[in-house]
Amino acid sequence: QFRKLNVENQEDPEIKFELARSLNQLARVQNDLKKHDSAIETHQEALRLLGELLVVDSSDLEVRSERASARLYLGTVFIDIEQWQDSIEASNLAREDLQSLAESVSDGLVKAQILYNLGQAYNNLGVAEAGFNQLKLDDIDKHYQAAIAKYEQALKLEEQVGESTPTWAYLDSLLRTRTNRGNLFMRRSESERGLEILKDNVDEY
Repeated sequence: QFRKLNVENQEDPEIKFELARSLNQLARVQNDLKKHDSAIETHQEALRLLGELLVVDSSDLEVRSERASARLYLGTVFIDIEQWQDSIEASNLAREDLQSLAESVSDGLVKAQILYNLGQAYNNLGVAEAGFNQLKLDDIDKHYQAAIAKYEQALKLEEQVGESTPTWAYLDSLLRTRTNRGNLFMRRSESERGLEILKDNVDEY
């Protein structure tokens, strides 16, 4: 029912964008409430609207950013229900969007947020690939290492633009990815390497 609101006005680009953004926010709430099927459907409807907007203007950074966010969170929903292959596909699309955005944006704090989201996309790829279990351990680990690198870049960029206190979400995600990486090796019978990664994580923070 929500998606049918303002049908007559959906051709107005501003209204269409706001509707897509609202749908993405709704999808996140639905996923938090474990209504995964609804969250998937809602994200997909948002992506449809955003895709229509990008056909008209493919350079719109705000629309491109919202699409990247929708794809990123859709990948997370698929992880929550262990649809690994679907998550890999969505996360790869988010990664491509975010890499393109990072090259287009010059504002320091905005770029830091994009790099943070890019780190999340790589982390999702690591989680999904580990669940899908079709790649070698070192290939999966490359996703986690890429995620860590992006989080660290985001934190460094924040410092450069004068943010004296790093965003807690960035540090939290960095720690979680490092933990994911250590657990990956523990599950793959490389406990010594896994323990070393986990110990370094604790020692640093």
